[in-house]
Amino acid sequence: MIKIFCYLRFSFLRLIRDPLSLGLTIFTPPFFTLFFWIVYNNSTTDVSLAVLNEDIGVETAQKRQYYGNQLILLLSDTSNINEIVNLQLVSVESEQEARTMIKKGVVHGLISVPAEFSVKCAQKREAVWYFTLQKGILYYDAVRLLLDKCNIQFNSILIGKKLLVDIKSTDFKEQTKFSIFDSFVPGLLTFAVIMLVFSVSGAVSREIESGAFIHLRMSSLTPVQMISGLSIVHFFAGIASVFVTLLTIKLSGFSFEGSFYGILILCSLTIISAISIGIIIASLARSRHKTLLASCIIMFLFILFSGIMFPVPDIEVLRLGQNTVSLFDLLPTIHLHSGLTAMLFRKAEFTDISYEYYALIFLTILLSAAGKYSLKYFVYTDS
Repeated sequence: MIKIFCYLRFSFLRLIRDPLSLGLTIFTPPFFTLFFWIVYNNSTTDVSLAVLNEDIGVETAQKRQYYGNQLILLLSDTSNINEIVNLQLVSVESEQEARTMIKKGVVHGLISVPAEFSVKCAQKREAVWYFTLQKGILYYDAVRLLLDKCNIQFNSILIGKKLLVDIKSTDFKEQTKFSIFDSFVPGLLTFAVIMLVFSVSGAVSREIESGAFIHLRMSSLTPVQMISGLSIVHFFAGIASVFVTLLTIKLSGFSFEGSFYGILILCSLTIISAISIGIIIASLARSRHKTLLASCIIMFLFILFSGIMFPVPDIEVLRLGQNTVSLFDLLPTIHLHSGLTAMLFRKAEFTDISYEYYALIFLTILLSAAGKYSLKYFVYTDS
């Protein structure tokens, strides 16, 4: 324990003697948060959805009614709803055509009106229309909220008739507003954690190049003690970055719906994973130049395939109960982003995102062990 404390002190002194690196680690995410708030706070975006209207209509005393067409007309005219999403509707002839367009990125989702829609409306029975959205779409919750509001308006048109929208696994609860900036919040918090990969890998590679590890080996300091001391310092730097980012987001006017402690646990687990990844990169690269290049590759990997900025490719590997494990579930940031989105916008509890928690715990343990052995066999030995 004394040796861990000694190296912790050593790492802390190293960190504060490089205020530029420390400042970039803590204040870069809040800077981008402020930038995104300035640029996107009052902006709008276009979202394209394929429309499959199979409604056959219903014969009434006056004329043949097509309630499906009325619903689509209402959805296409979203200007009367003060929202930040403009729906661009594209008619399709079949569900297969819509799925193909979604895969190619032509549209972001599908709205489907079944054949018996008008019949059920006229008979005052429960009528259902469906919509699905592409996994990982940046404005996922904004679009769902907009469609939910359109459904409420359509209900008011059908006085005395009941209409139910099938919104799978979504509960808006008290969520009443949404902005483009809100869509970036989970990604900005995830970015605050990703920054640690740079700072940790840079710190470890600097120690390798300076020969500090040779002197540490002579002091009988073990890899576990070394990793513990270094990780604790950078862990608190990561927590500071998350706190400052959260404060900046709060001051921007964002209303947090989820549990603060739940958010902190998700971020803490991913911070440990990011620290371990930084140690692995530095141990394998062994120089600051190679470490910088490798860290950039890892960062782009996180941004591209964690749902932060782009849709996540759905490459199924296996199934665990009701959960589908995809190839990119090996990235801890994808679980952090998914968990933060559920907590911030849907007030999800632990049971709702237990898969994300358990996945992060598993990846944290796995990456921590990999970091320990990377440092031991690639840095701490002569082989």
